Amino acid sequence: MPKDVKEINRPLKWDYNTKKVGIYCRVSSSSSGQLHSLADQASGLTRYVYRQPMMVAADIFLDVASGSDVVNRPDFQRMLQSAQNGKINYVITKSVSRFGRSTEDVLVATRVLKECGVEVYFEEQNIYTLDTNGELLITIMSSLAQEESRSISENVTWGKRK
Repeated sequence: MPKDVKEINRPLKWDYNTKKVGIYCRVSSSSSGQLHSLADQASGLTRYVYRQPMMVAADIFLDVASGSDVVNRPDFQRMLQSAQNGKINYVITKSVSRFGRSTEDVLVATRVLKECGVEVYFEEQNIYTLDTNGELLITIMSSLAQEESRSISENVTWGKRK
């Protein structure tokens, strides 16, 4: 975790209402542009958390991996473990597609987090998982992300054949 987050964003007195936030960021490759995107995600979400009076950045989880499979994303798995261990009680991520591109994986992960009492906030879509419409919206958005991933894969395969 960046040094400035630990020093600046620590509440003077711990309050049980304070959200211990896990910031999750993901890109699909280690190209220069993608790594800049990863840094931008982490920086933007850290600033967002810092501006919230009842939030503290507890950890930042960064993956450089495909969003179509949660198993091969070590920091995603570490985030789930942190939630189960009570180290975080809130997750913020840029968008549903950054969280995952498989509808099933996204729903399973958000349900696992929900069972731990952890809410996920998708900033771009303004979706909260503990909201009554949260799961429906996540299903729709992750289905779109999954379809986009499938379409890109088909286009790349077609391009290689040609």
